[in-house]
Amino acid sequence: MAQHADALGYLRYWVAEHHNMVGIASAATSVVIGYLAAGTKNIRVGAGGIMLPNHSPLVIAEQFGMLESLYPNRIDLGLGRAPGTDQLTWRALRSDPGLPTNFHKVYKSYKDILVR
Repeated sequence: MAQHADALGYLRYWVAEHHNMVGIASAATSVVIGYLAAGTKNIRVGAGGIMLPNHSPLVIAEQFGMLESLYPNRIDLGLGRAPGTDQLTWRALRSDPGLPTNFHKVYKSYKDILVR
């Protein structure tokens, strides 16, 4: 589908992060984005939303920094705050349930790392 959108001249193709959902290929969002970027030529590919509470800011900054290095000016990073899954899976994603869930606090962590 991304290749077809690229051939038609669309500017962007985004995927979303969802976990533990049968039939939806969106659990490893940065991997999917890399695959889509490798299979297209011009279209920007990215995340309609990496859910901040589910990830370490450094890991996301490194993954998207690498994608941007491999596919310059073609990677978009959208951020969100929803869990993107059911409660049981959400707990399994978070190695430490005491981690901050405050969207603005987690967003600032990402921004501080990405701006360096």
